[in-house]
Amino acid sequence: MKTKLLTVLGAVFLAACGGGGGGGSNTPTSTPSTYTPSAAVLAAKTTNYATPFYASTGSGSGCGNVSNTTVYLLPNTVTYAAQGVSELSQQQAAEYAEQAIGEIKTVLSLSSGTGYTGQRVQVCAQSNLVLGSATGMGEKDGLIVTSSDSSSLDAGYLSNGFDLYKKLVKHELAHVYHQSLFGTNAAVLDTWFAEGFAEYIASGKSSKSKAEIMALVNAQNPIALMTTGIGSGNLQYYPAFQSSVAYLFDTNGAKNSLSMAPMFLTALKTDYANASLTCAAAGTCATFRQDAFTRTFEANFKEADGTALKLRTGTNNLQSTIAMRLTNFLQ
Repeated sequence: MKTKLLTVLGAVFLAACGGGGGGGSNTPTSTPSTYTPSAAVLAAKTTNYATPFYASTGSGSGCGNVSNTTVYLLPNTVTYAAQGVSELSQQQAAEYAEQAIGEIKTVLSLSSGTGYTGQRVQVCAQSNLVLGSATGMGEKDGLIVTSSDSSSLDAGYLSNGFDLYKKLVKHELAHVYHQSLFGTNAAVLDTWFAEGFAEYIASGKSSKSKAEIMALVNAQNPIALMTTGIGSGNLQYYPAFQSSVAYLFDTNGAKNSLSMAPMFLTALKTDYANASLTCAAAGTCATFRQDAFTRTFEANFKEADGTALKLRTGTNNLQSTIAMRLTNFLQ
């Protein structure tokens, strides 16, 4: 999953899993020098750390071969820096990642153990954009993020107390959570749910106005976008994904508890694993992933009245009614 910054109608919002990544020509309104590391981060500095950064298949240049052995070792994370990244920016990535994982674990009622799986999540700040175009990417083993001192990072990330930079890190670490649970980079989640979930965790109910979101929904039904690995052509629909997922969990929506998300994801993993070998042999895994998601979704998500929430077929299914639901849900 990759993240970039988009500017649409003058509003800046987060979007993930696509190309492109903000230019470095804008003059920042803040700089990394305005960030002051916490005492906990300063105390976490560890030199001559022997464990290398994970071998990513999609890290671009830099983080796949970190030569700097100074890391920041915090309870849930270990943060590396590629060449060219200042120590202050490394500290900033460490602090925001540690904070984000703690918040994600709290809202999802996850175990208080180390990271998501009992191991520290690996984080690497690099000065270049990820894969040449994106600002961040969350994979099953960790997070790669463009450093706050990078000339390639859009100025919007450095504004308002680094608000968007924090959300960037949190969005990608939400992806790290669900990808680490599935144990594969090819997560079984529908696109609208995978990206909407990460946006909702990072940015809340909505990131654009009701009118803008409804225009997106009317242009492209968000629930109809199923294929994992969505390309940059659908980045503009992420606010619609975000509000659709928010509807599932919000007390003014379908009222599902966010703490049930891990149970849903675990059940989906089991459903898909039961037939993964046979579908691979038959070449039908793409269809099976979609079927598994639908089965597991309908077995776990409820309407506000407690009845099963149908996804794409049946009376009052989510896909056919999403525009009406969001019209009533959004303010």
